[in-house]
Amino acid sequence: MCPAPAADLFCCRLRRVKCDEGRPVCLRCSSTGRACDGYGVWDSKHPLPSTTRSPSEHMNPSCSVSRNRHTQSYFDWFVTRARKKIPGIFASEFWDTLVLQVSTQENAVLYSLVALASAHKSGMLSPAGTPENENFTLQHYNAAIFQLQHHLATGNKESIRIVAISCLIFICLEFMRGNIKTGADHLQNGLNLLPLLNSQSCLEDGALVLRAHNESIEDVVTEAFVRLYVYSARFHRSPRNISIVTQDHALSGQSRSFPTLVVARQHLDELFNRIHRLEADARQLQALAGSVTTTMLQKQRRIQKDLDYWLSLFKHS
Repeated sequence: MCPAPAADLFCCRLRRVKCDEGRPVCLRCSSTGRACDGYGVWDSKHPLPSTTRSPSEHMNPSCSVSRNRHTQSYFDWFVTRARKKIPGIFASEFWDTLVLQVSTQENAVLYSLVALASAHKSGMLSPAGTPENENFTLQHYNAAIFQLQHHLATGNKESIRIVAISCLIFICLEFMRGNIKTGADHLQNGLNLLPLLNSQSCLEDGALVLRAHNESIEDVVTEAFVRLYVYSARFHRSPRNISIVTQDHALSGQSRSFPTLVVARQHLDELFNRIHRLEADARQLQALAGSVTTTMLQKQRRIQKDLDYWLSLFKHS
């Protein structure tokens, strides 16, 4: 049984939030494996106390989980296996650094990762799955949702960050379990959270900006949502059409190579998104018994030209 409340938790109680001016994540600290108390998920004006996990002390029995060897083994599986597989061939600050940093302080994220690792390990070792593994996954999934209640009630910027991070993990978990529609629902709710973070990665017209170098936790989270958005479009399950804008201008015709592999991936994501949007327009037109327009053909040719140019830059990078 899927934890039904998860898809509805993220936005309905947060829309009245007045965000503070939280500082960006200290990527210098996190990149060296050090937890950053002042510039991480939490505002330095309100440092995270050592009792952050106190809500777990008040958990009801149905949501209680223990940090035993069994649970630890799944977390280790995430660290050594799952987090390297989920992003694909391109590195991801979200999976490589951010979730590990936050999981040391937030049970909602920790339990989400354990549930994800359980589903991943089950799929790798026993594709058919077992009732025991499914129960373990759902137990930690429900525990993570329960932990989010505290953040939903608080509704400040730090809490929204935790909800957004957990939402990203939930999306991957649902996709991994084959629940594409539920994952797409989570994705829609997560995208709705981004403006509440007051992120510079969100433009006024709703477009999402991919920066060559992430400067804040919002940038890292936005990039992770973009990756999942592009991925979901392959199943024709994108919650809505959004525009993706890359800060780098490598495809403008002036570059001979990409400055980094991250930038190459960002441009490829943008191109895939343009393809998916054109496909969606074509399907909608076909449903209305219409014919392909000149504008659509021009967009198709432009995309093909940019794809060829992307490949040329990539080969020289």
